Amino acid sequence: MMPVFSHQEDDLDSFRTITCQLYTNGSAGQTQIAEAFGIKVQALKRWVKRFREKGSNTFYRPPETRGNSTVLTPEVRTKAQLLLDTGASVSETARDLDIGYDTVRKAIADGRLTKKKDRAKR
Repeated sequence: MMPVFSHQEDDLDSFRTITCQLYTNGSAGQTQIAEAFGIKVQALKRWVKRFREKGSNTFYRPPETRGNSTVLTPEVRTKAQLLLDTGASVSETARDLDIGYDTVRKAIADGRLTKKKDRAKR
């Protein structure tokens, strides 16, 4: 007799765990699982690899990150904010500080930096 699992509709972590268990226990093949649940085989392969390498609770752990910002130090952030306050564009600020454009753009997006025109709207 095979166990039947259930989970909340929006619980992707449980869904990944259950589908990986179905495959690793030999209950179903990757193609069968992918077709039955409407997922891509490649996604299932990535999940199974992660499941095998890191264990059954891998999907419930917080995602691994590289840590805090090492490029945008408080000193660099202060300089960047001064440049932005004087009207410099994101690309000019990045070039002047020799940091990546996306570093400055993401800092603005998450609120660590503000653009001059954004301040005027507030």
